[in-house]
Amino acid sequence: MMVWTSPDKQTFNITLLGTPIEVEATPTSFNWDWGDGQSFDTTDPGSPYPNYTVSHPYEVTGNGYVIKLRTSWSARWRIAGQAQWHQVNGTVTTTETSSPFNLYIADSYGTTS
Repeated sequence: MMVWTSPDKQTFNITLLGTPIEVEATPTSFNWDWGDGQSFDTTDPGSPYPNYTVSHPYEVTGNGYVIKLRTSWSARWRIAGQAQWHQVNGTVTTTETSSPFNLYIADSYGTTS
């Protein structure tokens, strides 16, 4: 199974106590939980076929597999219009979950060489 996610920064514009604030969150690491008891930690967001870099070889067919992606984010903020950014201490983790899927292994019968 080949997977990937967007490596893009997320930008938020908020108002705090009447002051416009820009917040920028950057993904720093990814944990792929394959739904079969195995997981994979990486700083690589992956990329689509044919240049894929994150994949998982499922070994057992089954129904209702679900992949969970936990992304850790670092963040910084500044008062809107100012140049100086301030780092936010710690990280935030978000979780995305795939729709359940069934996994089948293709068999080749009656083929000739």
